[in-house]
Amino acid sequence: MSPPEIVIRRARPDENNAVHALVQTIADETFVGLFATRYVPIGEADWCSAWLAISNDEIVGVTMAREEWVNDLWVRRDRPLPTPATTTAGPRVTSVGGRVTKLDKTVNG
Repeated sequence: MSPPEIVIRRARPDENNAVHALVQTIADETFVGLFATRYVPIGEADWCSAWLAISNDEIVGVTMAREEWVNDLWVRRDRPLPTPATTTAGPRVTSVGGRVTKLDKTVNG
C-alpha cells in the first residue's frame, strides 16, 4: 500500500492552535528526558508563516523556513512518509526557484 498524497501549503490562522499542539507533542516525544520539565520549550507561538504537510485533511508535518534555510522540521512518526511522486511539494518548491532535496530515510543515511 502506497502512502497517501501529501499536499504542502501555508498554515491558515485558524490552524495555529492545532499546529502548535502538534509541534509540542512531537517535541515532547523527541526530547523527553532532556529538560527538567515535562514539556519542551518550543518558543514559537505564531505558526502563520509555517508550511504544512497535509494528508487526508490532517496535519502530518510542519516546517518553518527563513530565506532559503529550513529552521524547523516536525513530522509525525505515526504516518508513512511520502515518496516524491506522491507529494505536491516538489513542483511547489521548484516553481518558486528552489531545488528539491530528498531526505534519506535509512538508518545509516
